[in-house]
Amino acid sequence: MDIKLVKENDMPLMGRKRLTYMCSFDGSTPSRADFKNHIAKDKKVEPSLVIVKHIYQRFGSRDAKIIANVYHKKEMIDLYEEKNPVAENANKKSKENEKSGSEEKTKA
Repeated sequence: MDIKLVKENDMPLMGRKRLTYMCSFDGSTPSRADFKNHIAKDKKVEPSLVIVKHIYQRFGSRDAKIIANVYHKKEMIDLYEEKNPVAENANKKSKENEKSGSEEKTKA
């Protein structure tokens, strides 16, 4: 896996840097955790301060564009980043299933 920094934007008011990397790899696309650990090591910060926003891969290509935010403080992540929508949707679905199950029991 070969990762190169293409662009770095400093956003001092938001307490973060937006980084754009280009990655070439063999096999399957590396996971977000792999990218997160590599960026943390490259920028010498804790992995908990790195948020991988997007991984763009062209169909049939072994290249990917990675956009990540590196925050200065943990509080800034809580302020600016959205919670994981997949986890929220999973929780909503399970809650809806529990509600519908309890409603069916009360009807019977």
